[in-house]
Amino acid sequence: RRDPKALARAAGALGCAALALLATTPYLLFDLETARRQILAQAATAGSFGKVGQGGDVGVLYYLGSLGWGLGWVALGLTILGTVAMTRQSVGRAVVLVALPVALFAYLSLQSRYFGRWLLPAYPVLAVLAGVGAAWAAELLARPLARPLGGGAALAALGGVLVVTLAQPLAADLRSASVLGRTDTREVAREFLAERLRPSARVVIEPAVPSRYYRLVRRGRTISRNRKQFVRGFIKENRQSRLDYARTLRPETIDRYRRSGFCTVVTMSLLRGRAERDGERRALAYYRRLERESDLVMALDPYRPGAEPVDFHFDLSYNYYPRAFERPGPAIRVYRLSRCAQGFGQLRAGESAPVSEAAS
Repeated sequence: RRDPKALARAAGALGCAALALLATTPYLLFDLETARRQILAQAATAGSFGKVGQGGDVGVLYYLGSLGWGLGWVALGLTILGTVAMTRQSVGRAVVLVALPVALFAYLSLQSRYFGRWLLPAYPVLAVLAGVGAAWAAELLARPLARPLGGGAALAALGGVLVVTLAQPLAADLRSASVLGRTDTREVAREFLAERLRPSARVVIEPAVPSRYYRLVRRGRTISRNRKQFVRGFIKENRQSRLDYARTLRPETIDRYRRSGFCTVVTMSLLRGRAERDGERRALAYYRRLERESDLVMALDPYRPGAEPVDFHFDLSYNYYPRAFERPGPAIRVYRLSRCAQGFGQLRAGESAPVSEAAS
């Protein structure tokens, strides 16, 4: 027998879901073909092309780990408890709630690359289940407290559960806010270079900075988009170079630097760390030769004194969750190539540009 009220509620829920989808993804309505093409391209990239720097990662373990720092371990435990409690009350409701997180988790775990943010659509449901778990845990804890605390037992138990649950994320938020409030290592390195090199110096800067990083600035203002503090002339297509930068590096690239006057080289752990993690032999040989044939003129780390460096990770190296971080940004090394005449200005016609070839 059909229940008209139940059907009306279901239709209302579907309508709200459709409105939320269109509000957050309006291109589905205004430019469906472009949205479809981009979604399919993103799906193909995530499913077929691994990221340099994720060698050895396992999808299931990666996303479980992301829940530990993204949601919190206690909250994750309460989510499991809430799922059990919901199943005991109504299997149908439990299935409806759990379906999205489980399906999304399974789908993402089977892709070729992983990012914690991709699991974010499941977090609202996980939070609801964690809330159910917190209420159930508080109810269980309130029973032995009923005699000494009387009517306040339930409130005290719930408060205790919430304090324990929120301790990890609140501490992480405060720590991250403190880190992000300090100057990024890339800004410190830029000021260091600008003080020591006159404008239009040819500098190799690994592609972990925005295009405006190269512009000439005076008293906090950009002089002109066309006037440069640093000239790159090297892997100008940032979008492509960011994909497989480590695979473009090889020892002979350094000879091209010398021929073109790119005598100052800036390396960053966000790029070098990928090569180290995946064991990219040519890239590692490039870094070793760079160290042998250069003077280290600046070493800047984002870590607290005495803290161990954080291995490269596609989430933790960017969100600064680990306690080791003192300031945002990568570990930076500035090298001055030996037997190299520092060049200035744009490359002239016929002048050799040190553009790395794609790895074969």
